[in-house]
Amino acid sequence: MKSINLEVNDGGIIHIWTGTMGNIMVSHEDTKTLRSFPDLDHAINGMFLSGHKLTAKRLNEVSQ
Repeated sequence: MKSINLEVNDGGIIHIWTGTMGNIMVSHEDTKTLRSFPDLDHAINGMFLSGHKLTAKRLNEVSQ
């Protein structure tokens, strides 16, 4: 898996990076919340289902 380091303005700054053990870390900078996903597919689905469609789109582009 390749390393990810992405920042998206999707109703607030969202920073995404590859954490330890290949987890995808997602930080919502405006609310100071941190989420962890086991892989990129879960991160894309989680962002889309929580209403962050632009972030999901950017993650999908990175995964191609």
